[in-house]
Amino acid sequence: MVLFRSLQLGRLLTGTTWLKAIIPTIMNPMGRMNDDNNDPLLKRHPNELMPSLEVQLFKENPNPDLSYMPSPRIFRTHVPYPMLPESVKNSACKIVYITRDPKDMFVSLWHCLNSLVTTQGNDPWPMDEAFDSFCRVVHVFGPFHDHV
Repeated sequence: MVLFRSLQLGRLLTGTTWLKAIIPTIMNPMGRMNDDNNDPLLKRHPNELMPSLEVQLFKENPNPDLSYMPSPRIFRTHVPYPMLPESVKNSACKIVYITRDPKDMFVSLWHCLNSLVTTQGNDPWPMDEAFDSFCRVVHVFGPFHDHV
């Protein structure tokens, strides 16, 4: 099992989204053939190739059956390493921990949060207030340096 840990919330095919696309392709021997018919990215979105533990697996079932997934199983999460279950930390799974420059992470977080609040009819969060909050570590993921 490979657990892909990320702080990014972006939606474009850059950064960690790009990695969600390339890691399964590299790990899939059929995807490395010259025959594009076996390329998993032609049939599935990167989020399907590397499902989220908290959004796609455990949200609906706290004990999901993963036996249908071929090995190696690849997952992603936004859960900070200290909050991972001991069973994961003590297992033989490989953890790839990806982080971003805090400036990029802040801008991505600001865009993501504003897209959520504006779809609910609320005004966007002003950049200066969001930046002040980020610097005071008042946001969902806690202090940036606790993750790196």
